[in-house]
Amino acid sequence: LEGSAEPLGALDGWSTPDEAALVLTHPLIGFFAHNRGSGVGRYEVWHAPLKLTMGRALEAHFSAFEDRGLIRPGQEPHSVLLQRSTDFVVLLPPTRVRR
Repeated sequence: LEGSAEPLGALDGWSTPDEAALVLTHPLIGFFAHNRGSGVGRYEVWHAPLKLTMGRALEAHFSAFEDRGLIRPGQEPHSVLLQRSTDFVVLLPPTRVRR
């Protein structure tokens, strides 16, 4: 990756930079395969709004997407968003998702 000091600007597919930042970098609820038998677990994460800057990929490989034909081998990523650092709060304990 190569970074820049350029603040987050317009991204293809998003109405505003704020909308892109919210959807792409602020997942507050996540799901995972529960490790104690079958089922799905749920967790929550919080962090302050990020101060994103633009970057670019000098080299990138996404075999999980390439193998499924979702992208071409060597295709550049849609965007590279960088944050110098941030504190995350993971709300514990994770919970099992009920049917």
